[in-house]
Amino acid sequence: MRFYHISKHLMRSSKREEYRYFQGKKRNYLQLFIAVEHMTLEEAEREIQMISQNLANKLTKEWKLFPDKSLPASYNIFTLPYEEFSA
Repeated sequence: MRFYHISKHLMRSSKREEYRYFQGKKRNYLQLFIAVEHMTLEEAEREIQMISQNLANKLTKEWKLFPDKSLPASYNIFTLPYEEFSA
């Protein structure tokens, strides 16, 4: 639940309004999808690093961010949402 509250605050402070949380297949997995109109892969990488750094300031690292240019294309995948999360 800490991830939920901290990431929600992060989305509000970065003026992101289009995002949704989904429950992962396992009970303790939570997926955050951030909607964007249009963004290059380089812009996405910068945004992802900023989000990751802000999360790291408050949480132990227990998340994955995609796209991740350090991964080969065949590993740069994520699971589709299982069900919408409501707190």
